[in-house]
Amino acid sequence: MSTGSDTEGRSYTNIDEMWEHELALPQGKKAAKKAKAKARAEGKDVPAWYTKAVDYWMSVPATDDGMLGGLSQISDTDVKTSTSFLRYFLDGKYEGRHPSHMRALDCGAGIGRVTRLLLLPLFEEVDLLEQNPNFIAQARVELAPHIIAQHTAYAPSDTHTTSEPDTSATPSPTPSDASPSPSPSPVHHVADLYCCGMQDFIFSKQYDVIWIQWVIGHLTDVDLINFMGRCQRSLRPGGIVCIKDNYCRREFVVDKQDSSVTRTDEHFRTLFEQAGVKVLKALVQPLFPKELFPVMIYALA
Repeated sequence: MSTGSDTEGRSYTNIDEMWEHELALPQGKKAAKKAKAKARAEGKDVPAWYTKAVDYWMSVPATDDGMLGGLSQISDTDVKTSTSFLRYFLDGKYEGRHPSHMRALDCGAGIGRVTRLLLLPLFEEVDLLEQNPNFIAQARVELAPHIIAQHTAYAPSDTHTTSEPDTSATPSPTPSDASPSPSPSPVHHVADLYCCGMQDFIFSKQYDVIWIQWVIGHLTDVDLINFMGRCQRSLRPGGIVCIKDNYCRREFVVDKQDSSVTRTDEHFRTLFEQAGVKVLKALVQPLFPKELFPVMIYALA
């Protein structure tokens, strides 16, 4: 695994060293489990890694410019590429993997930019997953014509873990989740808005597409593996998980301000393999400003 650094100038010889520093927890399964139990007993169950991220995003304005770090001008190019990428699967061009247009989940949804511009035009029903209540409130404004749910769901969640990947089965969807919400719902609508972090989210529905954009860097490696497993088990037949995020070509970079890690492509693929998910297609986002991190879209199943 590659070396890396953080935005305060600290260097790391490998990713495990970085996590030991950031989480103050060893990454070995037995050692991490013991340390986690100790942290819980002391009332410190949620790592500062996550609380720092929450604090950062609470300070960000609930606007498209805020969601895109002041780069709202890239939105059209972003959505155009994402739409083409999704249509490759939705139009049946990938043999053996053909999601329907029934239901999608927008993870790290912010104020609903991706839902509004990418997912709603393609899917009958879209759910949003976002842990910032300010963003959820603004999403309700931005998506008002499409929303049928009158409340924000605080999704059931696991007891948070930073120890080892879970292998427990995801709860089966209830009968009402077998199809999109019944008429008189709009044909393209938002059903549920979940105020919850990905690391704690437990699925109660199945999806054709789970879209995760510019948020996966906030998950620790172990939580990413766990979440990918839950996503995989929550796909409808033919469904896919899509991750669109920054990546590094050589070394990982930890952003100390927003508590995130930008991983290398090799690192991503190692975590996907550990989660038991297969990379079906990968595409580098074209036409973004050269001064930005490159962006990769992965389709997984």
